[in-house]
This record gives sequence, structure tokens and C-alpha cells, in this order.
Amino acid sequence: MLSFTRQTSQTDGMGEVPLATDPTSRVTDANKREYLRLWLEHQLVLSIRQQADAFREGVEEVTGAGCLSLLSPSELRGLWAGEALDDAHLDKWQAASEVRPGAELQASLFWTWLREASTDIRSKVLQFATGSSRLPNAVDLTGWRFTIDRMDTASTVTIEPTAANGLAAPAMCARSSTCSRTIYLPDYEDIAALGRGIECSLMDGGFGNA
Repeated sequence: MLSFTRQTSQTDGMGEVPLATDPTSRVTDANKREYLRLWLEHQLVLSIRQQADAFREGVEEVTGAGCLSLLSPSELRGLWAGEALDDAHLDKWQAASEVRPGAELQASLFWTWLREASTDIRSKVLQFATGSSRLPNAVDLTGWRFTIDRMDTASTVTIEPTAANGLAAPAMCARSSTCSRTIYLPDYEDIAALGRGIECSLMDGGFGNA
């Protein structure tokens, strides 16, 4: 038989209190389901009730009382956390993008490479370029713009292959301006070169990402 307690804040510091109303009760095969229910209720509800209530009150100051109840959990998650970059949302990202003059080839390689990349890599590239790993939750990203620009040769940082980095060829690193949601791409000759450059940029922070 087991006896369980939980930590609680008290005026004289942290203390322990029993999970059950009756401190002498024990967990047995007969009551273990009830113990598990009470323990989960404490962990997921009671222990954060004060913080959850404060968060709800803060949100309702902006949205108005009762408005959150009109949304489902999945709708709230999408509204607050944004959307993961599956193929459909990659299409939205591309549609909301602007290509600066002279960057057409880089943009074409960029979208072709992202199309073959995993959702995790897409999210990392989005975070590198915009500061957020998810797109806003909007049907057509109205008011949200992304820009692809060409980086001049003088500003390009190139990493040469070494035994330590395992590169098969030099990697030209991209840069970004997260405040303007702009990525600057060097003159990559093909998708493989772009892939090496982007992957090194993600790993090393973009070499002057501003």
C-alpha cells in the first residue's frame, strides 16, 4: 500500500499535504482508480487554477466575457498557436510572398526546395525569416506579407568544407530581417547549393540575422 502527498504553498514556505481528505487513507487496488483521478485533477486543474483564472480574465479584457466559449479547442489552438506548414499552408505562404527584382531564380529554388522539405524544416526556415515558426491562422493571410530578396556577393558569408562540418561543397549562408519578414538569398546555382546554405544558416543563426 502507498501513501501520496503533494507540495503546496503555505505562509511559512512549502509544505506537504495529503491528496485525500482523510490523511490516513491508503491507495489500494480497490481505490487506485479514484486516486489516479484525484491526482490527475490536481496536476491538470487544481494546481494551476489560479494562473488559469488570471489568464482567462486577461484575455476576456480584450475579447469580452464569454466570447471564448464560441470557439472549439481546435479553433482556439489555431488562433493562438498558428498553423503548421503542411503543403496547403506552404501554398498560402508562397501566395503571400513578394519577390524583389533580381531574386526570381533564388525564389524559384527556394520554393522548390521547401516543397521537398519536411514540415519541421519548413517551420525552422519560417522562424529564421520571420521570428515565428507558424503562419497566422487566416484563410488567405490578409495583411501578412513575406519578401524574398537577393543578397549581393559582397555580403555573402561562405563556409568552406572541412572534416568537422562534413560539407561536400561550400555553403553560402542566407540572412533575414525578421521585423520585415524578409529573407536574403545569395546567388545559388542549384537546389543543392541552396539547401546547404539554408541548413547552415539555420544551424548558425544566419550570420547577422537582424
